Amino acid sequence: MTPASPIPAGCQSAISWIDTENSVLLHRGYPVDQLARQCDFLEVAYIMLNGDAPDEASYQTFRETITRHTLVHEQIARMCSGFRRDSHPMALMCAPGGALAAFYHDVLDVENPQHRALAATRLLSKMPTIAGHELQVHH
Repeated sequence: MTPASPIPAGCQSAISWIDTENSVLLHRGYPVDQLARQCDFLEVAYIMLNGDAPDEASYQTFRETITRHTLVHEQIARMCSGFRRDSHPMALMCAPGGALAAFYHDVLDVENPQHRALAATRLLSKMPTIAGHELQVHH
């Protein structure tokens, strides 16, 4: 712990490592600033999900999979249109993100690795679409 913070100076998980004393943040062993400068959103998502950077073929397959799942059900779009225009952006993203479970309830077995992978794919695919819709409606 540091004198200024009750949070431990170092923290490690299977995904992230934080060293607050030395201002180091790693995701899957990669410095976050390096990921921000050198990778696009989908490359970082691939690394977070799979533990390592993709080769070109794996990246293209991942990109195609994500692209196939970008459409959002019309009912979710209508729900988003009903939010107040001055709503906080995080609330605008949380509600439809949670609502996705109502549309994909048939694959919610958290013990099943294939279900978890499909849920992650759908969330990664649909959140940019939802964000674009929210931006269009609320700004």
